[in-house]
Amino acid sequence: PRERQHAIRALRRIERRLAQPGRNVQRVIRRYDLDGDGNLGRREVPPAAADRLRRLDRDRDGWVEPTEY
Repeated sequence: PRERQHAIRALRRIERRLAQPGRNVQRVIRRYDLDGDGNLGRREVPPAAADRLRRLDRDRDGWVEPTEY
């Protein structure tokens, strides 16, 4: 439960940062991008937070990409 709450808080921070106008989206993605491909995917966030990631994925391809913001 503690790890899940930590993951949810981390993803909320990501959402807030991506939603802020003028924010450097690439820097945020790079920070949380575990495999270094330049995108955020469901496997890179904890399972409890993966559903929240889906809301950030505007083109519904399973990845949050810098071009979506």
